[in-house]
Amino acid sequence: MIYTFLIAPKWVMVAKLSRVRLVSCYASNLKQARSSFAGLSLALVCRKPVKEGQQ
Repeated sequence: MIYTFLIAPKWVMVAKLSRVRLVSCYASNLKQARSSFAGLSLALVCRKPVKEGQQ
C-alpha cells in the first residue's frame, strides 16, 4: 500500500494551516507507514493499493 499523510500540529483544523505538507511511503500496514515518519504529527489522508508487480 502507498500511504499519504498530512503533517500538521495536533488539534489544528486543516483550514487554519498556512502550508499543507504531505508525505507518502510504501508500507505493508499503517503502523509500519507511521513508523517511517516517527516524531511527526500525522493525519492519514489516503491509502492506495499497489498494482501487481509494482513497488
